[in-house]
Amino acid sequence: MDERIVKTRALRDVLLRDRYRPRYHLVAPEGICLPLDPNGALYWKGRYHLMYIVQTEAGHCWAHVSSRDLLHWRQHPLALEPGGVDTGIFSGGAFVDRNGVATITYWGLGPDAGICTATTTDDDLEVWTKADVPIIRQTESGLRCCPTARQWARPTPARSGGTAATTIC
Repeated sequence: MDERIVKTRALRDVLLRDRYRPRYHLVAPEGICLPLDPNGALYWKGRYHLMYIVQTEAGHCWAHVSSRDLLHWRQHPLALEPGGVDTGIFSGGAFVDRNGVATITYWGLGPDAGICTATTTDDDLEVWTKADVPIIRQTESGLRCCPTARQWARPTPARSGGTAATTIC
């Protein structure tokens, strides 16, 4: 097993025994989770779902946890891993489309990637299917949404009435 994982697990055990640690705080169970920003938050069929970036042998992936009460969390299989249209998974969001399908938007890296989507009809949101092509293909110089942004974006979905949109920031 990778030495970093062994050390992370040992540190987790120390932190879990820390008497000053909040008892109801989401902590990644293991692995390297950088930048540990929340992604794909979604309320679905009585559960709060949250994804976050984790690094595995496959690269940057989306880990997935859910809770009925925001206090007790259940770990799920990885929601997204590199492959298909992308070679890396970065920030994004989640929403329920007008047909009631849970949908993820995310920044996928790779020569044919860009702003990508994945959907699921699984009640536990454990089986996601990526679209074959991005909804916005990256350009040669990368998506530029502000003067300092290069090669990254955070697609954030929203819906109002019958209109759906994704902002890129």
